[in-house]
Amino acid sequence: MGMASTGRDGTLLGTMRTSIATSLLLALTACQSAPETMSAGFVSIERGLQTGLGTVGLRTAHAPDDWVALWREHARLQLPQPAAPAVDFSRYCPAIVLAGPRPSGGYSIAVERVHYSGGKLVVEARERVPPAGSVQTMAMTSPYEVVLLPAGTVEVDLIVRH
Repeated sequence: MGMASTGRDGTLLGTMRTSIATSLLLALTACQSAPETMSAGFVSIERGLQTGLGTVGLRTAHAPDDWVALWREHARLQLPQPAAPAVDFSRYCPAIVLAGPRPSGGYSIAVERVHYSGGKLVVEARERVPPAGSVQTMAMTSPYEVVLLPAGTVEVDLIVRH
């Protein structure tokens, strides 16, 4: 039979108390220094190459009627026009990240990270461009990604990397 290790008081319970106290001390130490940025989750609904929103940037909707109007404008080039995806506004704020008009295929945009910094929500996206000399469709595109951000999102900064 193996021997159980014991704490300072010679009991197995003493060892457990010491382990718990050490774990709590480590957890409290980790919580003392809060990071400058805090991660925030997001949900991607769809990515595509054509949007009726001909701008560059980020558009959000804070209420169901605003979302339906934004979606209608976004999807106006599609026939038949799809209905706006259902959104639980108590949990999410829908947003569309827009790369803007591009001269050909091969472009895309994708949200990579969402976090809080300086009291603002920061959305970081990456735009991909076609390699020089590559063969692409010669149709104009307008890449976008539709995402759900945390509810209550008011002030948002968009950072696009290339």
